[in-house]
Amino acid sequence: MTFVSRRSPWMVPRPAGAEQARRPEDPVQRLLLAAAWRPRAFAVSLAAALGRIPGGALPALHERIGGLLQASAGFAELLRASGLDDAETQVQARLADEPLPTCASWAEVAIAEATFGRALAQAFDALRGSEHETVAAAAARAGAPCAGAAEALDELARDAKNRECLQILVDRWMPAAVRVLGRPGRPAEPALHEARIAVDAPETALAAFLSGVEGRLHAAGLWLPDAARMGVEVPAGWTPARSR
Repeated sequence: MTFVSRRSPWMVPRPAGAEQARRPEDPVQRLLLAAAWRPRAFAVSLAAALGRIPGGALPALHERIGGLLQASAGFAELLRASGLDDAETQVQARLADEPLPTCASWAEVAIAEATFGRALAQAFDALRGSEHETVAAAAARAGAPCAGAAEALDELARDAKNRECLQILVDRWMPAAVRVLGRPGRPAEPALHEARIAVDAPETALAAFLSGVEGRLHAAGLWLPDAARMGVEVPAGWTPARSR
């Protein structure tokens, strides 16, 4: 008789890297892949804070993580249904190639939600408007931001020393947040329209996001990093507050 333990090599998936998965060229599959891996990556990042946050916040964070994983699973299933046989490998490859910062505190959960969570919510809000009902339903599963995180940000930011630490976290999360909404200048994809999937133009989406997140951070006494540090070109329709 052969005994297989949970540590047996053939039961442990080989870490997926870029060399193992050729990214899809089809625009619909690319969108579905992004919508599958990003909420899972965010869930993994938030989960790292479970042992480092106030006990009263645990149920809300559990609920948030669960919603993100459900959204990820829904989009991964759509990706498989689109004909991409190695959908899970593709998701694993993106998780390995573009990991998010790891939340190490309740303060970081608050900043992660205010930046990356906000960008993800904006992208999924557009998808929820799709005529493609399964896509719209998958986007809706992500749920709302972690309850209590916004209040924690405001409370922590009242202290000047805390604001210095929070600003470091803003600088850490914004480069990942701006990538959620695509690259300004990229042409529209007719295939998405044909598939009845609603998306906002990257330049319009990014300008709206930067304006909204900037206002939220300023209310807490925080600033956005400059465009070069975020790794993004300043889109038309948005002028950084420090330049006004």
